[in-house]
This record gives sequence, structure tokens and C-alpha cells, in this order.
Amino acid sequence: MNRNVFSDAKYSKGAPQSCFQLDEAKGIIFLSILSLLSVFTSKLFNLYRAFTIIQVIFADILFYFMTDDNITDEDILEMLKPETDLERLLIQQPALKAGLLWGEPRYGHPEGRVLYHIPEIFENIDNIMPPLSIEARQSLRLITLLHDSFKYQEDKSDPRDWSQHHSKLARRFAEGFISDVRILETIELHDDAYYCWRLAALHHDELKSNKRFDALLERVKPFLQLYYLFFKCDTATGDKTQAPMKWFERKVVGIDIVSFRRN
Repeated sequence: MNRNVFSDAKYSKGAPQSCFQLDEAKGIIFLSILSLLSVFTSKLFNLYRAFTIIQVIFADILFYFMTDDNITDEDILEMLKPETDLERLLIQQPALKAGLLWGEPRYGHPEGRVLYHIPEIFENIDNIMPPLSIEARQSLRLITLLHDSFKYQEDKSDPRDWSQHHSKLARRFAEGFISDVRILETIELHDDAYYCWRLAALHHDELKSNKRFDALLERVKPFLQLYYLFFKCDTATGDKTQAPMKWFERKVVGIDIVSFRRN
């Protein structure tokens, strides 16, 4: 499988650059304000509509400060190649656009921006063997578009507010467009299998790992294959270790193991 999906100079040129090209300090200020207001509305009022309104207003501002002159709306469309009206609608949302442009090269994500991560997963989806049904493929593409696109709003304070994890923020946003619980749950839980593996492999806490993994499997049981497929496609990107995927495939009963077609 060809993993070098950013060989085109037009896109690779922009990959390592900072998201905050115009004014980093102002961008950080707006990110902080958005994070505080999101916590305020979700915790004190628990009003989804209020959260959405605030998110859209500040996303417009954030998108201005986070825009890279080298990446236009046309570039985004060309890279992501939306296939359905829903995909096109999602990509047009300012809150999602801001998230697509977020990211610096780092371990697990040498590509940097979320925008560069998504085509890698799309390629993996298309290379799954045996080939997927149309429904499964469309579901995986939607999950891919949304799963990491709210990392720029994620709360990473200490102690961590896990209600503001990027996966939960992404689900809240997705609920405004998608009603399929399987897709929404996979978006919210997409990192949980990795966290379970990490508890066992890196922290050597098998008891806690097994307890969390059992709870995860109980939630995803109705759509276990979909969850597995996304976890596999997401893990096989960048320079991520494949150990969590091998662990998952050994540990879980009832999934149909798939492979990737080699180009």
C-alpha cells in the first residue's frame, strides 16, 4: 500500500508549517475563549444549541487566524474529494474547517495537520480486503472526516476534563448532522481501544485495562465490525505502532479480520 499520499509538492510544502500563520497569539486567545465558553455552556446549562451557536461564531474567527495561505477551500475539496452531499456539507462548516487545518508534525502524526491525516485513512478504507459494502464505506468515511477534527478545541488542562476530549466534541458536532448511533458511538470511542492497550502494555495494569476494555466491547457490540474496521484503518497511518491493532485482533472474538490490498 502506498503510504506516501502527500508526495505532491503543493501539499507537502504546507505540511510542516504552523497553523497560526497570521497571528499565533490572537489565535491562541480565541481558542482559549472558545474552550472556556464550551465548558461553561455544557456544564452549567447543558444546552446543545448554545454550545453549537458559540462554536460556530468563534469557529468563523478561528478559521481566519488558522488559515494557511497555501491551502484554499478548493485545495481542501481536492484533497478530501467528498463523495456525498453530507460529506460536502460537513467540509463547508467553519468549525470543521478550523479543525482540518490544526496540527503540527508529531509522533504518530508526522503529517501534521488533520487535513493530511484523513486521506491516509480514506486510502486504507479503499484498500480493505475483502472490499467493503457501500454502506460500510460511507460510514467509515464520515467517521474519518470527524474523528480528529476537534482536537483544536480539546481541553488538556491538569486535571484533565475528559468531557472535553476531542472525540466527545466531535460527537456533539456530528449529532447536528448524523443520526446513526453506530457512527456517533464510533466517533466518540475511536481512541478507547488504544487507551485500553496502553493501560496493559505501557502501564502494566491488566486489571484496569480489562475492565475498561470489557466496558468498551459492551458499548460497541452492536457494531463491533465497524468499530474494528475504523480502528484498523486509523492505526495503519503515519508512524503509529501496530501493536495495539495486533493486540485487538488477538483479544476480540467475533470480528472478521481484514487486510489491506498491496499496490
